[in-house]
Amino acid sequence: MGITGTLLILAAGTALLAGPTHAMGQRLDPSSGDTLMLTLQGARDLALAQSPNLMADRLAIAIALGDVRQARVDGLNPTLEVERYESGNSRRTAEFSVALITDLPWSGQRGLRIDAAQAGLDRRVAEVDDAERRAVAIASLTFIRALATRQRLGVADTMVMATQRLYAVTRIQLREGEISSLEANLAEIEFGRAQARLHSARRDAVSALRELHLAIGVGPELPIRLVGMQSAMPDPGSLSEAQLIASALNRRPDLVALQRTIDQARLERRLAARQAIPVPQVSGLLSRDAGDTEARLGVGLRLALPFIDRNQGRVDRETARLDQAQFRFDALALAARLQASEAYKVYVTASEESAALERLVLGPARRSLELLEIAYQAGKVGLPTLLLLRNQLLDAELEYWNAWQARHDALLRLELAIGVPIGEVQSTPLAPKENNR
Repeated sequence: MGITGTLLILAAGTALLAGPTHAMGQRLDPSSGDTLMLTLQGARDLALAQSPNLMADRLAIAIALGDVRQARVDGLNPTLEVERYESGNSRRTAEFSVALITDLPWSGQRGLRIDAAQAGLDRRVAEVDDAERRAVAIASLTFIRALATRQRLGVADTMVMATQRLYAVTRIQLREGEISSLEANLAEIEFGRAQARLHSARRDAVSALRELHLAIGVGPELPIRLVGMQSAMPDPGSLSEAQLIASALNRRPDLVALQRTIDQARLERRLAARQAIPVPQVSGLLSRDAGDTEARLGVGLRLALPFIDRNQGRVDRETARLDQAQFRFDALALAARLQASEAYKVYVTASEESAALERLVLGPARRSLELLEIAYQAGKVGLPTLLLLRNQLLDAELEYWNAWQARHDALLRLELAIGVPIGEVQSTPLAPKENNR
């Protein structure tokens, strides 16, 4: 086999190298009825539907609903007291006393308890919203990683096949005296490096799929077939950093949850102060003393006197909890502003990197292989140059998919930082939250 055979193998390798780039938007047919055809939206839906952690988090809402229901009925049950005395003289009338006692809720404590329980329910709802937001983000990030590792695996597999064929050609050329032993050894080394890269890419693909199984709540026995993405990425120039920060401050559910925590702490402090006011107990009495023939009716009143215990400790405790919640809100609001700003800048640079690699590196690197074939056929370049340019092509392919993953990751992290999808960001800046102190 001479130069012509070598060029045929190079042409086949070029066609294989072009394959993975166009496979992103194709829907793959399942190999069996049990294979899960998974899209990005499907991964998000499964994460929301099947995550055991989310199921546990959602039960917090049911717990809070129970607290609200109980707050509505606490203290409403009357108390019945019955006393009866027997004397040794059977002719004497039995002595008894019956009292029906109930609280007289006049200080508004019951309403504050209900409001505080309702604020706790609102806080739990916001916390579950935040847990769902994070579960969707994790599922999306792991899906993107799995998709990118699949593409890198395809590139590595293509390079192994192309390098293996070139290695076979160089063995023949060495026996025919067309190349030196040094050139043949270079081809063998490149074949070994290509195999090592393939093993590394397979390891990354297995790890990414395992993380994806965990994120969507399915076991390893269910095969997954990833479906590529075709949606357009938003233009960084159309985004406003100020609007993104405003969205983060007003739409992030973790901030909403802390705001509800402040509301609940404020109500708990008011309740603690109100509990210093004693709640009267009114009783209706029916009694008969020994020897009487008729029972007597009466009304009783019981009232604690707040001379010493005026709930000072509970008021101090709830005041500290309110300040604590406010400081945590302020800290998270600052972090949200910084995260939104950083995520926006990362998305801008990741978009520029991906576009530059696709426009300035990926295309020229592929065209260089065509020029290399012509130069090699004309005897103007040798095997070392061929291997060098092939490595450049491989690096260009891998760098492109790394940048593709980084761009999608940056968009997902930006949406995580602002609390909503990019498309839901308001066209006008939102008013900042007021200080809650």
